Amino acid sequence: MDKVLWVLQKVLDRNGGKMNGKTIVTLAVVAGVVVIGFVVFRLLMVETIVSLTKG
Repeated sequence: MDKVLWVLQKVLDRNGGKMNGKTIVTLAVVAGVVVIGFVVFRLLMVETIVSLTKG
């Protein structure tokens, strides 16, 4: 969580303390892609483990 706050602080410092709509949308999209990628990765790993135990 500290890294998230650090990145957010750097973004705010770079923008002069203001966050515009584009920045918020960009951060939300990046966070969504990371979460979706993690879920897909976990599902693939579960599928692989289940197929290995069946065989």
